[in-house]
Amino acid sequence: MKPLLFSLLALSVFLSCDGAKETLNPDQVPTAAQQAFAAAHPNTKVAWEAEGDGTFEAEFKMDGEEASANYSATGELLKTELEIKKNALPSAILTTIATQFSGHEIEEAARITYPDGRIAYETELANKNDKKFNVIFSAEGKLLKRVEPDGEDDQD
Repeated sequence: MKPLLFSLLALSVFLSCDGAKETLNPDQVPTAAQQAFAAAHPNTKVAWEAEGDGTFEAEFKMDGEEASANYSATGELLKTELEIKKNALPSAILTTIATQFSGHEIEEAARITYPDGRIAYETELANKNDKKFNVIFSAEGKLLKRVEPDGEDDQD
């Protein structure tokens, strides 16, 4: 019985460290983050998640599309993401994907807007074996960051 208990404990510790997001009840989200979201998106239904870096992600619908906004514990808006159609990606990004990620399909795409006005795009790419990873590009098609499924960044 002890080996089974130890194995279950080890598994739960492993799963809690895998970079997965944790769904939160509203009372677990800092008031400042909730107030900042409510001011920007009044009367919007929201689901909150804790990010691994101590920030908070509000998931919601905007204009019928999936969206999210990330906030610090003090209520500072860090970025907003809006799901977009694959064909809405800038042509420079499509060219970069075709040349640097040949054989990969675009599964999802999102436009990222930062508070300072910068725009970036995030894509989820999958190869023919269905191995998936996310890549963030500048609007000009420059690869900014690759995030592996295990949550590790591979910055260029």
